[in-house]
Amino acid sequence: MQDLSKLYKRFLKGECSREEIAFLLEQFQQETVDDQLLAFISEQLEKEEPPGPDSPEVEALFERNRRRLMQAAEGEIHPRMGNRQDRGRSIGIRKHRIRWYAAASFAALLCLLGLYIYGPFQKNEFSSSVVASVPQQQDVDPGGNRATLTLSNGDVIVLNEAGQGRLAEQDGVDLVKPDQGQLEYIGGQPTAPEEALVYNTIHTPRGGKYQVRLPDGTRVWLNAESQLRYPVSFGDAERRVELSGEGYFEVAHREDQPFIVESQGQEVKVLGTHFNIKAYADELYSRTTLVEGRVSIRQLESGKEQILKPGEQARLNGTHFQVARVPVEESTGWKDGLFVFRNTNIHSVMNQLERWYDVELDAQTLPAKRFYGEMSRDVKLSEILDMMEVTSGLKFKIEGRKIMLE
Repeated sequence: MQDLSKLYKRFLKGECSREEIAFLLEQFQQETVDDQLLAFISEQLEKEEPPGPDSPEVEALFERNRRRLMQAAEGEIHPRMGNRQDRGRSIGIRKHRIRWYAAASFAALLCLLGLYIYGPFQKNEFSSSVVASVPQQQDVDPGGNRATLTLSNGDVIVLNEAGQGRLAEQDGVDLVKPDQGQLEYIGGQPTAPEEALVYNTIHTPRGGKYQVRLPDGTRVWLNAESQLRYPVSFGDAERRVELSGEGYFEVAHREDQPFIVESQGQEVKVLGTHFNIKAYADELYSRTTLVEGRVSIRQLESGKEQILKPGEQARLNGTHFQVARVPVEESTGWKDGLFVFRNTNIHSVMNQLERWYDVELDAQTLPAKRFYGEMSRDVKLSEILDMMEVTSGLKFKIEGRKIMLE
């Protein structure tokens, strides 16, 4: 039998082969972890009693090992992973506590191999066979910067096909494409109350995203299958836009001119703040998540109103409000090019994949699985499905633009 402490030391130095990394992974699938490895990890903590699960020592050890793991396997085993570890359950007996730290320090390896189910480590949950790349007969590329802009006169501009520079002029406002995936409105003055507002509409298809800078300086990121309708120049009393789908807003502050977003039976009113709205017509709830500042949400039919604080999310279903604290990054990670799952149910995961990869799930029912982890949205669909298979025991197959659950 290999000396695990020596092997682990070699791993920390970046000297392990892919096969040796897989062997180390196997040790954490066992009901008991080898005493040699436990003792070595305990020594690294440099304390008689291990600190608490959320202590800086464990976080530092985890992050140190994660960096080394990423370097060790870069280019070999799915390098674009998240860096969150399973929090596990507290265990009072010292040996079990040390085992927890062994698992925590090694959780980076599990992240490296893929997203993992939120919960305690389970025997046979991971397999060293995932180290070998599984060939895919079919695959689907990720989405990208795709959108169409419909002008007030009905003209349509395909933004991803248009060149950079000035695209059009409306009411003294220049429509400019400064870079790929971006649209800006430059110039113009607030429209007087007696004048009719001129509206444009930007639409992202399935597999698309885009960013628009409105005439007041507000920036909006649109996720896949979303639409934003807005005036070329805002009125002098308020700034009102209409959203369907999902958008992240960084609202330019104007004390005397509130910014209002209408979406799926609700109205979100702010002066200047950062927030995300997810309001797809085919989903049960509309979700508004506040990152910073303060927003007021009003249900249009009942007139009910809620005030959100940073870190809170309001869910609206019909006339019913629910407000709760949430991990903000789960709602906003898409803007930064990430899938972020925080105990996310498989239905939500598959909805995100369907929209971003422009595919359909062909399955009558889905099992009760939840996922925790992060991954780049720039990878091919097969990479996401491979990791979901590893962590859930499910089997997926890609046929054309369909995901089959076997």
